Amino acid sequence: MSMVKGLPTALKDKRGESGQNHASAAQSGNKNNGLKRSEKPLNILVAIDDEILDEQQKLEQEQPYIANTIGGVHRKLSSTRPPSTLWITNSSTIFKSIKKLLLKIIGCERFTIYPITQEEIKTKPWQHTTALFIFIINSRKYKEEDEFLISVDKVVKEYISSDGLFVIYKLDELWENGDYIIGGEDGLKTNVFKQKLISKCGKKFLTGSSYTRNVEGRVIKFEDDDIDVVVPKLSVAHLITPDEDLIDDKFIRKVNDSKSPVYIAKNKEMITEPITRIPILVHSDINSVPPLFDFETYYANLASSRLGHHIIFSEVTTSSMNLVEPFTQFDGLVAVANQQIEGKGRGENQWITPKGGLAFTLHFQVSLASNLGQRLGFVQHLASLSIIKSVLNIPEYSHLELKLKWPNDIYWGEHSKIGGVIVTSRLEGNNVHCFIGCGLNVSNPSPTECIHSIIKQSIDPKSGEIPNLPLLSKEEILARSLNQLEVFLKKFEREGVQSFKNEYLRHWLHSGKCVRMANTKEVIIEGLDDQGYLLVKDVASGLLLSVHPDGNRFDMLNNLLVRKV
Repeated sequence: MSMVKGLPTALKDKRGESGQNHASAAQSGNKNNGLKRSEKPLNILVAIDDEILDEQQKLEQEQPYIANTIGGVHRKLSSTRPPSTLWITNSSTIFKSIKKLLLKIIGCERFTIYPITQEEIKTKPWQHTTALFIFIINSRKYKEEDEFLISVDKVVKEYISSDGLFVIYKLDELWENGDYIIGGEDGLKTNVFKQKLISKCGKKFLTGSSYTRNVEGRVIKFEDDDIDVVVPKLSVAHLITPDEDLIDDKFIRKVNDSKSPVYIAKNKEMITEPITRIPILVHSDINSVPPLFDFETYYANLASSRLGHHIIFSEVTTSSMNLVEPFTQFDGLVAVANQQIEGKGRGENQWITPKGGLAFTLHFQVSLASNLGQRLGFVQHLASLSIIKSVLNIPEYSHLELKLKWPNDIYWGEHSKIGGVIVTSRLEGNNVHCFIGCGLNVSNPSPTECIHSIIKQSIDPKSGEIPNLPLLSKEEILARSLNQLEVFLKKFEREGVQSFKNEYLRHWLHSGKCVRMANTKEVIIEGLDDQGYLLVKDVASGLLLSVHPDGNRFDMLNNLLVRKV
């Protein structure tokens, strides 16, 4: 294999099999009604009254002379109304406007923002993970907020009575036109929205303190009507590869002419601002890359023969998945970002990646005829175990209580989620292209805990004291994770399923626990089956059942195995 330029000579030959040389957070409960709340709820929910949309649709039929906006292109249908007027006839349009404004106010580092329907309010276990609930209501139906609060479902009343934060907006107080003819995004009354949010929640909740810092580090102080946070701008990505000759003009044209969210720039002159489609510059020398990622530390710790030698780095990107997708000819390619603004989790989940977090996507191929190719459900388990073992295999850090929550979460103890894994795949001939996405809190103390804070407060049971240990860098953790994954991949092929299952189950949170399934059936967690699915035993019948990870998850606060809505 060709070598990446710019590394010390002693590091250039470092290849081969990976060596291994180198108090959980308490849950809180409400005293009044027993509703359990997580220590740091992370979600902001936005519920929009269904009748708002019904009324708008009726008005649209009665007065069809409007201006419409489709895909960002304005199409004027009549000169009798101003061209800025836009009917909003689905909740996603309202939600997108609210979300965009919330991101300007609170940034993208502390909370995830989701829409929730009236039906999901009744069926989805949202209460203990919700930091703020925003209701958009119909002012024709509810003259006063109290009228609305009387009508809400029981679970909402429980949330409110347990001191859950909420804000109620009437639709016509948020947009310029009060007759449910809604101005487009520009018509949203941002100051009205902000002032009510501050009044209900306080500046500290919205900013994490009385001030915040933008991406350049400048302190921004806030007046009552000015709490805007700078949302990070997308940056150029850099591909470092020892095989630069694989990227010829034909390949560049193929990527650049596609609908991919990235394009390959031969030089800096090809890059246009502002960045909407992410440019990727190709390098064979790490010295030509901006010093925002410590490549020397990364390569010093990388001991794999296959994974991680091609690397894409971006300071700020949408999702590291987007960076990898066009480069499937690079087996073992990893893309890493300092910040993601559109990180993805399972289903429709969002993953927050603030500064200090490790966000990466790894691509590699698996033969369908291999042991793993016949049991692809184990890919996410191999990845998540590799990440915690990258830390725990270092003897001085083996006491850290890093655990795995089925199917794809990384925890400190039982109640603090610090990371997660998502796997997608694509079949091509007799091979499967696997894309493993991971987010891990390394040096960022918000929104939950991080590896650094865990190191600083974990007691070594041998000494009974908190050891003064060096803080691990994300470059070291990434490299060691890839090393460990390569070891596990080889071992999985040699020894099969059982050996890996034994190792995995030593680090997960669930063995022997009795939980209720969504249909109220009580089951005991037994382990994993031979396809990587959850294996449970029905308490009543004694039958063994396999639970597929897609569409299911653990609600550990309430001891439930629930359907993921």
